[in-house]
Amino acid sequence: MALKTKIAKLEDVAEPLREQYEAKDGVFVLKVDGDAGDLFPGLSESQKALLAEKKTLADKLKTLEGQLTGVDLEKAKKALADLDKAEEDKAKQKGDWDNWKAQMQAKHDEEKAALTGRLTDAETALESELITARATSAIAEAKGVPALLLPHVGAKVVNENGKREVRVFDANGQTRYGKDGKPLTIAERIAEMKSDQVFGRAFEASGAGGSGAQNNTSGGGNTFTLSRAQAKDPAAYRAAKEQAAKAGATVTISD
Repeated sequence: MALKTKIAKLEDVAEPLREQYEAKDGVFVLKVDGDAGDLFPGLSESQKALLAEKKTLADKLKTLEGQLTGVDLEKAKKALADLDKAEEDKAKQKGDWDNWKAQMQAKHDEEKAALTGRLTDAETALESELITARATSAIAEAKGVPALLLPHVGAKVVNENGKREVRVFDANGQTRYGKDGKPLTIAERIAEMKSDQVFGRAFEASGAGGSGAQNNTSGGGNTFTLSRAQAKDPAAYRAAKEQAAKAGATVTISD
């Protein structure tokens, strides 16, 4: 029968064997001659591994304790929590800032578009006034009817070297030039219209050679004579009546 290495009381083994045990830590252990590792090689290796691991853990604990010297763990935990919240707030604020920035940009673009539209309208009105003023002056000087002639002048305002200039354009949108090679002026365009067979009717006749209503001073007082074809043109007829009224004359229609 094998001997137990540890017993609670000597009475648990035969009397002749009791001398093989010795009291230790409140129990009786078998007396062994030599190192326990010689009797239990596996136990010795395990013990060595455990001791090595214990030493490694003890070293790590010592290092950690050195690093935490004077550190309040509760404060450290709170600081970490505050840091996490700060990062969360930062991300939230960044999102709010991006949204605000996008809203402000949209508002800026809207206001810019509205202002640009108003400026465009103002420039268009200014250009129209400039053309109207220039053309009306030239038409009046040529004794024409602005209401009839203005829509057909074909003038636009262009910006040359930062300065607005009135230019006459053809039906294809190309700048027209005079015989001198320079851009056609408003006055030259009105003179051209006055000599035109159609537009000439909207100018006050200068005599028998005029192209509009003819001023006839023979007979009973001044008269403005229109051909039957001219009389059928409402614009020409109104222009002739206006001219006749200014001259204190009458309008007659000839065949």
